[in-house]
Amino acid sequence: MEVFGPILHLSPIKESGIMTNPILSICIPTYNRVANLEETINSIVNQRRFQETNDIEIVILDNGSTDNTNKVIIDFEKKHKEKIRWYRNEKNDMYLDLEKLFSSGKGVFLKFNNDTLKHNEGSLDKMIQTICDCQNDATTPFFSTGVLKIEKNILCSTVDSFVEVVSYWSGWMAGFGIWKDDFLNFKEFDRYSHLQLPQVDIIFRLINSQKSFLVNNENLFISIPPLKKGGYDLITVFLDNYIFLLTEQLNNGALTEKTYLVEKRKLLLQFIRPWLVLLRIYPEKYYFTANNYFHRIVHYYKKDKVVLAQFIIYYNLALCYNFFKKSIKSCFNWSSTLVNNFKKSQH
Repeated sequence: MEVFGPILHLSPIKESGIMTNPILSICIPTYNRVANLEETINSIVNQRRFQETNDIEIVILDNGSTDNTNKVIIDFEKKHKEKIRWYRNEKNDMYLDLEKLFSSGKGVFLKFNNDTLKHNEGSLDKMIQTICDCQNDATTPFFSTGVLKIEKNILCSTVDSFVEVVSYWSGWMAGFGIWKDDFLNFKEFDRYSHLQLPQVDIIFRLINSQKSFLVNNENLFISIPPLKKGGYDLITVFLDNYIFLLTEQLNNGALTEKTYLVEKRKLLLQFIRPWLVLLRIYPEKYYFTANNYFHRIVHYYKKDKVVLAQFIIYYNLALCYNFFKKSIKSCFNWSSTLVNNFKKSQH
């Protein structure tokens, strides 16, 4: 594992002095989130780098939206002409359509972008800078956007080092991107799309084919909370599917047993446990499913009784604390409403 300092220069990608393709394709799948999508696109097109250069294009795949999505996309397309292109599916199948989405990108680097992922000012300059440097160094950027506890960019040349650094955040698709040439040469790109973590498998296979990833942890984006977050089985995707992908790497020798066990523990205590608490406390905000979660957790962690005990203790303590906190807040809001109503009645 190698640590790099700040990236300070730009290297435009040209051929015979002429820009042949955009440097970056920002690839956005969307479904019935027109307000989020509009905010996301505006955060990109309002930046000088997008307006004054041809370095960046936006590719949108509408997965059969029934709201005002089409009209909003067409309006952006008219304003920005060839810099924005869009396609439409008749049904929503985002994970299976990742290959179709990337196939539509003309950029040298293809970057996934959720329709709820808003860009911070200056993000495009920093992304282009990183992409150009990575091309010069024959590495692939992974944009973790400040979620990791690292201060510098880190180069990961093995699956073991990547899992150690990025951990379960590799399941966040917004960090993922791939060189167009690697994408075109990639076999069975969507072989594990049904696991809903296609990017994790792709990253592992790229590293196993001697590709290195540069983890860039700058704060480039911010997630826009949708009205309700979720829509998939949290336990199936991360407990079943993610561990399946890790086990595959363990069995082929790309992942050490130590890293594998540490990651399983982090997954349960630092990721799954907090989400299960949120699902119980705020069911109106989240619509993940987690069927038979306790029995499934016991199945995966029955040999690690210490971690299982920690999960049970921390989970119940967090539930009690958050229920108490929510109750106090409700009582305060109720009291404030009574006081306000009383004041109004006196006038």
